[in-house]
Amino acid sequence: MHKKILIILIFLSLALSTYSIGEEDIYPAGYANSSEGEDAVYLTLEEVSQLSLNNNFDIQLAKFDAQLKETDLDSARSIYDTIIEAEAQFKDDRKKTASSLAGTSQETHNYNFGISQKLPTGTTLGLDFDNQRYWTDSSFVEVNPAHDSSAKLTLKQELGRNFFGIRDRSNIKITKIDIQNAQYTSLDKIEQTLSVVQETYWRVAQCLSLLTIRQDMLLKAKELFRINQEKFQRGIIEKPQLIASEANLRQREIDLLLAQNELEFYINEFKLLLNLDNLDKTILPKETLDLVSEAIELSQALKAAFQHRRDYSLAKNEVESKKIKLVMDKNNLWPEINLEASVRRNGLNNHFSQAFKNISSEDNPEYFLGLKVTLPLQNSQARSEFNKAKIQKAMALINLKKTECKILVDIKDSVRNCDILEQRARKQKNVVNLQEEKLEAELKAYQYGRSDTDTIIRYQDDLLLSELLYTQALMDYKQALIELSLKENTLLDQYFKDAI
Repeated sequence: MHKKILIILIFLSLALSTYSIGEEDIYPAGYANSSEGEDAVYLTLEEVSQLSLNNNFDIQLAKFDAQLKETDLDSARSIYDTIIEAEAQFKDDRKKTASSLAGTSQETHNYNFGISQKLPTGTTLGLDFDNQRYWTDSSFVEVNPAHDSSAKLTLKQELGRNFFGIRDRSNIKITKIDIQNAQYTSLDKIEQTLSVVQETYWRVAQCLSLLTIRQDMLLKAKELFRINQEKFQRGIIEKPQLIASEANLRQREIDLLLAQNELEFYINEFKLLLNLDNLDKTILPKETLDLVSEAIELSQALKAAFQHRRDYSLAKNEVESKKIKLVMDKNNLWPEINLEASVRRNGLNNHFSQAFKNISSEDNPEYFLGLKVTLPLQNSQARSEFNKAKIQKAMALINLKKTECKILVDIKDSVRNCDILEQRARKQKNVVNLQEEKLEAELKAYQYGRSDTDTIIRYQDDLLLSELLYTQALMDYKQALIELSLKENTLLDQYFKDAI
């Protein structure tokens, strides 16, 4: 009888040896806690934000969008560019003429040079130097060849539409506002991308926490299986309980494998956002998920939002732009009144140099003064544009008020959401502590035979669920803080004042 019992015990020992596990069961597929290896680079949230601003493709494109719009200012100011004109002409005329006095051959050379510039007052100044050399075979021309050199100063002033340059200056003001709006749009894109980077940063931190939880649960499952092996060998429990603990162990291995895969996925996503695909090291967060100790004040959040919200600045810029446009369109109701005045002096001689000197030495002036008025009788287009501008200004004012109301609602909702999620995380932490105490107490009862395997596994599942919920609560809280910063438009300012 004793020999039979001994043989049975030896057989069971051999059978149970197939259930033994090693370190590779805790870190399957060769992962072996690689997150703590020498190939890992740990970065703070600020360092990651700096890398994204320097390397991220979307952020670089957003910066170029703003720079591209800035080139419009030079285009708007080009109306004040200095214009230089130079001209050279030669004409040889040998046509037959009806009069013999004109001769049979004439040569004309023109060498002209001019410079002009428009001023912000709507005044256009011009200075022209003209020289003509004329030669003919006619014997009736007194000066042959004849050089006619002249200098002319011209002034043109717009007195009706574009009164003293009001339209030109307004176009430049509107262009500056458009450039500023483009910068706001680019900053929004940069800040949105930065929020994605930071959320991914905390997502990797969450995955690391989940990996730690899965490892801890695997160790707990391993310990339960070890205890059940001993109890089964001593005949204290039946085989179904041993099989249940092994199934629980294998499930924990699967959960850990999936957690490792999810971590690897977000690490690769993280490297892509930072434009570090060629880096052979693993990028990991130095910071862990935690709670902010300071409470969020609604008044401070609202103050920050009204100071930094770019959609609010855009709405105010739109009102200013429509005001300028209204002034321009009101001016367009006026007739075109253009005043032009010029003075010209010339010199005439058969040598170019002497003709050029005679411009100042001789008193041969030419004065011109002209006034031109143009006005469509119905002036329908100008009136239509003016009425449209009045409506657009009113719409811009309403949109500004709407934006103010939207900011109030956005900030109130975001602050409340942060407060609720913080309370949820703190309470969930208490649940984790209670579940740990419950499991520890049940394990002590199990060691004395006052519990069973199914209860222990269920309590382990309860602890696991509470830890997963706590980790998710922390992640939701971090996302809410990032969302609040986005609603305030302060996320970028927290790290870098000048992103463009």
